[in-house]
Amino acid sequence: MNNPHRKSRIANAASLVFLLYLLCSLKAAADDFFSKDYRVGEAPVAVAVGDFNGDGKPDVAVANANSGDVSALLGRGDGTFSTATSFTVGVSHHSIAVGDFNGDHRLDIVIGSVDVLGSLTPVKASLLLGHGDGTFQSAVQLNIEQLTRSFGRRNDLQENAAPYYSD
Repeated sequence: MNNPHRKSRIANAASLVFLLYLLCSLKAAADDFFSKDYRVGEAPVAVAVGDFNGDGKPDVAVANANSGDVSALLGRGDGTFSTATSFTVGVSHHSIAVGDFNGDHRLDIVIGSVDVLGSLTPVKASLLLGHGDGTFQSAVQLNIEQLTRSFGRRNDLQENAAPYYSD
């Protein structure tokens, strides 16, 4: 004899078993995720990612507005990073970019800065040339007005930036 209530209970039990299996699977997957805080400078405002030491693992650079520096954290390849190393560049950063700006096949960092607190108009930039080992040379200040005029005609930092370094 077919008991409709028995079929319903079996279906409900099967659904419950599947739901518990799904929840246990999601819990196991969630256990694989983690969060870790890393100390960087004061008031981090921008982040860029690149391979600064040539090991094939993503590294992170953070522009810190109030401490006037950039923090570099080298990736370990397992989702964690080294302790931050700071490189002084100036004050009030609001943007950061990574690229090989001098053609040496090593990643460099450029940071847009402002002179007036709260202003979003970039008036200068700092360039940190990479050594290829996760460290950088001392920051060089770039003349933004002259660079902007040059890049309006030609987008080649390697050729155009050299004459505009300022002390």
